[in-house]
Amino acid sequence: MRLSLIAPYLLLASVTVLYINERSRRTTLDRVVADLQSARVATPAPAEEATPVPEAPPVTTPTPEVKETPQQESRPRAQSTQADERTASSVWRADQQLRRISRFISLSPVQKEQLRGALARQQEAHYSEEPRLEGEVRTLLGDELVNQYEELSTLEEREEERQRLERDAIILGRQLDLNREQESKVATLLKERADALSGTRAEIQNRSSQLMTKHFETNSSKEDLRTGYEELRGLQGELKEKERAYLSERLRGVLTPEQYEKWMALEASRGEGE
Repeated sequence: MRLSLIAPYLLLASVTVLYINERSRRTTLDRVVADLQSARVATPAPAEEATPVPEAPPVTTPTPEVKETPQQESRPRAQSTQADERTASSVWRADQQLRRISRFISLSPVQKEQLRGALARQQEAHYSEEPRLEGEVRTLLGDELVNQYEELSTLEEREEERQRLERDAIILGRQLDLNREQESKVATLLKERADALSGTRAEIQNRSSQLMTKHFETNSSKEDLRTGYEELRGLQGELKEKERAYLSERLRGVLTPEQYEKWMALEASRGEGE
């Protein structure tokens, strides 16, 4: 009877123990699963295999290009520029001379074109002086036309010089208030002075032409040109002094003292301006 009374309690205790054991087992199992999941997250992923980097091609140093120095580069360019300038100047001077020839000689269009080329070649070959109508030019025109041109050209130059001297005499007459007789005498003195100093003028013209030629020569240095131009300016200064001295000695017999003093003042002012 006592066994029947405690049997339900024993059964309840057994069930309770079973429940507790099962709950403990599940808790333990859940904890193990959680630990496994945590371990999986914490474990780093296996490293990916590194992609091999291709080797860089060998660097080859290019052979440096040998360049000319600025002096070497500028020399052919300067030579070319000087040659072009000389050719252009020769063509221009040839055109000027052709116009002058056409004033004295009647030429056809074909003759003008042929003569222009011949004059340009002659100008370039004889740049330091005024070329005469010789060689190819004389062949194109013929001796008769060449002689006609030279004669008429010389007469024109003399007439131009005479008119220039007359102009100078008239200007000086107005500045000094000269009478007609004095003006005529002054014109004569100016003509005599031009004849007396023609050699000096010719030398200056020759030096100027030589310098122009040197300017177009590739082997001419700046120092040579500078020296040449200084010498040319010196000759021009000497010519002006000679011109003043020539008139100064002779005007005393033509001008009154007041006029002579005024002329000296004019000359002094021109000297200061130069």
